[in-house]
Amino acid sequence: MPTNFELRMKMRKIIRPNLQVLLLIALIAALPGLIAGVATVLTGSDLMSHLLAQNIDTSATTEQLFAAIQSYASGRLWGSFALTILQALVTPVLTLGLITAMLTLLRGGTVEVTTAFSRLSVFGRSVLLMLLLFLKLILWALPGTAVMTLSMFLGENGAMLCFTVGSLLMLALLITAAYRYAMAYFFLADQPKNSALACIRKSKAVMKNRKLQLFSLELPYLAGNYIASTLISLLFTGVIGTTLSMVVELIFTVYLYGARSAFFEAYSHAGGSPSPAPESDPYHSEMKDDLN
Repeated sequence: MPTNFELRMKMRKIIRPNLQVLLLIALIAALPGLIAGVATVLTGSDLMSHLLAQNIDTSATTEQLFAAIQSYASGRLWGSFALTILQALVTPVLTLGLITAMLTLLRGGTVEVTTAFSRLSVFGRSVLLMLLLFLKLILWALPGTAVMTLSMFLGENGAMLCFTVGSLLMLALLITAAYRYAMAYFFLADQPKNSALACIRKSKAVMKNRKLQLFSLELPYLAGNYIASTLISLLFTGVIGTTLSMVVELIFTVYLYGARSAFFEAYSHAGGSPSPAPESDPYHSEMKDDLN
């Protein structure tokens, strides 16, 4: 099996000559979030803008803070909620377009900007997959949430310890779950006829004993994105800072999805244009626990 170094080299080989078109596809995939964020700020639908409009700062009392939050919830919540829902519905299918572009290039094909819309036919399944993954993440977070809840019934010292342990447990479980299902969208992009549950089952099978490998593959890009964004926020402000942050975010998004696509290509056994897996395929051995 290829090493992470070999996967990165393979990924960079296909990204460099196609970086411009991949950046445009990544921008299209990110547009729902950008539009929702800009609209929220411009309309004052975000909580921070509302608090600033109410002159709530560090000198405000607890009563003033709660009153401002209550007025925000009653007057602005639905607008913000609607924007969030629209973003959640559209982003998954556009993300599938970015994944499809990466897989196409890895297999020697060519892509255009219109590849971003190549998986619109599975819009319903992409939304269903997003909802199932969201539900699974909630279930994985329950043990940590339960431990954190116990802190409400303990003394001050015990409560702090219990809350800290619960928070760390929840974070560890959520990270584990995120990598457990990391390949689900890739299977849907690669095999559009797959059901949402089939994509989840296959992701579980592929990621078994490989979560740490994928994490180490992604780590340089995650760390690089964080460091670059932090430096930009310290050195630049206003439109220039926002623009530079967006460009850096898009570049690292392209390389991150490129790394994941190379990982998928190496371990999914998809092999180009795969046919549905036969019953003897190892993926089917996990069908009995497809909701775990």
